[in-house]
Amino acid sequence: MKGRFLVGGGAVFLFLLFLLAIQMRPRAVGEVRSSAQDNPKPKPQDTGSLTSSKESAVTSDSESAFRLTGTVTSSSKSALSMRMPARIVTVYVVEGQSVQAQAPLIQLDASDVIAQERTAMEAVNTSISQRQRAEVGKSAQKVKADSDIATAQAGLRQAQIKLQQAKIAKEALVSDIETEKRLAEEGIKKADEGVKLAKRTRQSLEELAKVGGVARNDLEAARNQERIAVSDLSTARTQRKRLDAGPSRELSYRISLTEKDIETATEGVRQAEEGVLSAKQGRSAILATAEREIATAQAGVVQARSVVAGLQEARSAFRLVAPISGIVTGLQARNGETAQPGMPLLTVISTQRLHIEALATAQHLAKLHLGMKGTVQFDTLPKRVYGIVLKELPVVAEPDGRTFRVKFDFMERVNVVPGQIARLLFVSSVLKP
Repeated sequence: MKGRFLVGGGAVFLFLLFLLAIQMRPRAVGEVRSSAQDNPKPKPQDTGSLTSSKESAVTSDSESAFRLTGTVTSSSKSALSMRMPARIVTVYVVEGQSVQAQAPLIQLDASDVIAQERTAMEAVNTSISQRQRAEVGKSAQKVKADSDIATAQAGLRQAQIKLQQAKIAKEALVSDIETEKRLAEEGIKKADEGVKLAKRTRQSLEELAKVGGVARNDLEAARNQERIAVSDLSTARTQRKRLDAGPSRELSYRISLTEKDIETATEGVRQAEEGVLSAKQGRSAILATAEREIATAQAGVVQARSVVAGLQEARSAFRLVAPISGIVTGLQARNGETAQPGMPLLTVISTQRLHIEALATAQHLAKLHLGMKGTVQFDTLPKRVYGIVLKELPVVAEPDGRTFRVKFDFMERVNVVPGQIARLLFVSSVLKP
């Protein structure tokens, strides 16, 4: 009994010296001070030990202070895998390498998708060519339709001229010879304009015929209209010659003829107006059909481009990039191997939101409470002490039934990486609220 007491007393004495040294040191960020006066005399206890595959709890030094061993973990990590088998072409990273978000990690064989994308691009080009042909066809049909309207309008003008000529002829019969001569001159002038108009129309259609934009029947009709106009001009001139020769011997007969001419010319105007209306309606129908053909071709272009976009997105899945900035761990990918669906190729663990996880015994857990503060040290930074705060207590025990997983947040920025061993210190008599 006396030997055990001496051993226990020596441990307490060493611990008091440790606390005194802490009080005499300058305060580091997150460091907790304690004194021998703040802590009752500790009693010897069975410290025990706890090990785990990732982390282990460490025995307490006394009732007022105890230590835990934990592991730095990240609250954000992303495991990358493929949804379909694919051969690994290039692995750009190594285990433990730091990467930035969107940095290339692995390139897989996307030759099949690239071939499909090439075929889809050819389909896009074909659809574009079809749309262009439809647009050119619309332009050609518009030229022809406009020519048909122009021809019909020229025919209407000629019919109107004939009607006017017939009316003038009738009026000339009831006037004196001078008036008839004047009207005959006017008829010659208008007939000459008709000849010029018919000639221009015929020349315009001949120019369009050179590029295949006018039907042969339309061109022959224009030529026939020009011949008629020339004939009308010849008739007007002949009429003037008759007036120059002297007054008509059968005035009433001539009036009867002119009335019949007026009737015929009126019917010609009516038919010409129907021709203009029909030409305009035909133009509208042709252009509407052409517009539908263009719209159909454009829909084909949109659909083909959608296929290309889908294949491009699928191709991008064969180039794995870092979803977040962090450290590469669990690298299983090797050049030349085949990635199987669902098989993790690597994991990227973020270094931005780190915390510490530790396993505590039931004895330690009774001393812990949310918001409790402590300190932590790392073997890589032996001279630095950082502050931590308890953020999560377990609801159930670990599978071993003897330990409990607790989580701590850093109270300041720490230059450590996930997986690093952390040595935690808590002084419960000082830190307990």
